[in-house]
Amino acid sequence: DEIKKTLMTAIHPSMAFLMWKDCGLIDEILPEISKKNDLFYVNIGNQLNRIKGEFGDKVIPELYFAAIFKDNFDVLKRMKLSNDFIRLTGKIISSLEWVEKVVSDKSVRKFGITFGEYTDICIGFITAYIDAYYTDAAYHLWLKDFTDKVKELREDGTMFDHTTVLPVDGNDIMKAFNLKPSKTVKLLLDQAWDFYYNNPKVSKEDLVSYLRSSNIICG
Repeated sequence: DEIKKTLMTAIHPSMAFLMWKDCGLIDEILPEISKKNDLFYVNIGNQLNRIKGEFGDKVIPELYFAAIFKDNFDVLKRMKLSNDFIRLTGKIISSLEWVEKVVSDKSVRKFGITFGEYTDICIGFITAYIDAYYTDAAYHLWLKDFTDKVKELREDGTMFDHTTVLPVDGNDIMKAFNLKPSKTVKLLLDQAWDFYYNNPKVSKEDLVSYLRSSNIICG
């Protein structure tokens, strides 16, 4: 709780973090990261400040904890944080898996589905991470392509989020193909999602027609 309070109230959260290191407090409260080299602390400090700059007064503590513990996630359990806090922090950290992935309509819509209402938080976290860790222009070009694609899809109304639903569900598929609950239904749903990511305005009827023409054997 005190770590959260300090990070949330500090004008420069990196200064608080570095002061814990300089006075030896890190050795006592966070021994898992106390032996890290100076570059680790510099990068974390930069990321904390960039998170503060990105979100201002709207920053949430999970963002700071994600930056500090992205490589030492198990520490959060020892700190007796709530399951919801740990779950969201882990979700934010997992957004880094998207860095350097091919930017496409499909991949960005998948990002929106995966992170839902926390999409902008995760984009801000990735931005702070790249700014803090990389001078290589390739990472910054990737970030621009990624954020431009998010903006483009939002403007044309085809960005996915936590409210997005597939036009068909399991019952629709079982009825259309005369199936009972089975792995085939799951395969068809996966196939439907794969098609939907690239064709977000497809109708229910056209989606069923596409599934009929797929190579999945039903029955």
